[in-house]
Amino acid sequence: MNSMPVPWRPAFPESSLWAAEYTVTLPLIGELPCRTTLMQTPTSGTWVYSPGVGLADSLQNTLGEEPLHLVAPNSFHHLGLSEWSTVYPQATTWVAPDARSRLRKFGQEVQLLEAAKLPKEIIVQEIPESRAGEVWLLICEEAGWVWLVGDAFFHLETAGHWSNRLFDNAPGCKVSRVFWWGRLRNRMAYRQRVETLLEKHRPHALIPCHGTSLTGKAVSEVMYHALSQRR
Repeated sequence: MNSMPVPWRPAFPESSLWAAEYTVTLPLIGELPCRTTLMQTPTSGTWVYSPGVGLADSLQNTLGEEPLHLVAPNSFHHLGLSEWSTVYPQATTWVAPDARSRLRKFGQEVQLLEAAKLPKEIIVQEIPESRAGEVWLLICEEAGWVWLVGDAFFHLETAGHWSNRLFDNAPGCKVSRVFWWGRLRNRMAYRQRVETLLEKHRPHALIPCHGTSLTGKAVSEVMYHALSQRR
């Protein structure tokens, strides 16, 4: 895709990925900035990470009836799934095992990502330590690895709502207290997993579902630092 309709724009300069931003209002949290990221492949259609509310209609003249894959980053990112599935009945929704049962309770027809036939430039990284079925996509672009993450890392420019300070969601690159203390079964194993991934697939860019994209040579160090703040 050389161009996309509003509100879609390149995820960051010189990226092949597209992103659109929206907000949701949640109890205790207030308005939370959110992002949907899209990748089109020549062999397996379009992949949409964290399909967001109010965005599906914007792509009707762009996507047509080509294969469409919706990836839920975890079981809490479900608010836009019904909308996307209605607008694009050919879409398949993919999740990690720990997200499947909760999403089915919300009436979602979902498939396990482990069965998906992904293009070679996309690596699925399931987080087995996550109670909510957190799953990331690591995408190999010409400039380096791009990490799409759900709730594991925030990158909010300002704290905004008081809850972001309480949960230490912002400002800057953060590992939320909610994620660290409430969403993980084994924090030590998770820390080791992320540190290993940062060494093996050193990110050129981090695209979180909440907050702005982070790019450049220091992305890995910034993520290490955020992780080190949690004990």
